[in-house]
Amino acid sequence: AFTGAIWDTTGLASGDYTIRVEATDTAGNIGSQEITLSIDNTAPIINYSTSNVSGNIYTPTLTVDGYKSFSWQGAAANPLGATFDGTLLEPAFKVINSGKYKFTLIAADEFGNQNSFDYAFDYQAPVVPVAKSTTTVTPTTSEVDATPAVLGDQTSQPAATADQTGNNQDNPAVAGASDSKTDSTWRILGLAWYWWILIISGVGSVWWVLGIPEDIDK
Repeated sequence: AFTGAIWDTTGLASGDYTIRVEATDTAGNIGSQEITLSIDNTAPIINYSTSNVSGNIYTPTLTVDGYKSFSWQGAAANPLGATFDGTLLEPAFKVINSGKYKFTLIAADEFGNQNSFDYAFDYQAPVVPVAKSTTTVTPTTSEVDATPAVLGDQTSQPAATADQTGNNQDNPAVAGASDSKTDSTWRILGLAWYWWILIISGVGSVWWVLGIPEDIDK
């Protein structure tokens, strides 16, 4: 008895085929039977057109002809942080980290024929600028008294302990400060003392030269 045979149709083109089976018995009688089969060796056709990019979200635009099922797979080399809805034919891939991404769409028809498409893109995460802190330095200047020193002039005064005007609250004395009037008085006294010493010294010199001390002794 004939129970059947296995026919590998992988290499055949898609289409309808007629199979005729003949059998002969021991007496020479011949019998035959024909059957028609439809062979489909055409995998689903995937048509990709473009990729829609919005920030860190990438969405492919594509169509698939002659498929019964599909699935999306992510390559193991994809950086961490990618999320998408694998139940959608055109999912939105949301990524976080910079790197190269690749996702594979696998479509199959009712006869098990498969086709695949690789959706790949590069993502560069934006660089967040680091805020720089600035410090403003205000230059300070100090005034130097360029008045030449005069013999007898007092260049330094004792630290004041109270306001010279008697109003300690509105004009408090500052340690080391000197009143301008006091400075002028000391300068005048210094000049007077200087000239007085010169006059005494001059008179004494004239007195000694003229020999006045000898006259006095006589």
